[in-house]
Amino acid sequence: MDSVQPLSFELATRKNYLVWIESVLFAVINVAAFFGNLSVCYAVYRNQRLRTLSNMFVVALAVSDILMSTCCMPFSVATLFRGKWIFGETFCRFHGFGVFTFGLASLHTMVLRDRFGMNWNQGLWLASGLFLEVFV
Repeated sequence: MDSVQPLSFELATRKNYLVWIESVLFAVINVAAFFGNLSVCYAVYRNQRLRTLSNMFVVALAVSDILMSTCCMPFSVATLFRGKWIFGETFCRFHGFGVFTFGLASLHTMVLRDRFGMNWNQGLWLASGLFLEVFV
């Protein structure tokens, strides 16, 4: 717990220009992550030729990143802007759990991509299982 105090003090005592720069940059990254990953999902949905086993892993990765950008990153932007966590201890635990599980799902998807010689249906089941891993 002692190592958390200097970090929270540093976050709370930043200069105003740093608060704005960090908050705006992180918000731009959040919006780019959401729309970029949404466009990946849309491209695979619209184009039949993109529905390959490898791209199912890319879609699973994109879905995990979309969930990260909608469920976790906006609260991080607010924390950067305010200089402290304003959402309570219970939601702090939920936020930490979300960041950990969505990040873990992304990592597993990247590691397992192209590791298996399966047909398309088996790959779809595996990618769905990786997505559901987040909620188990």
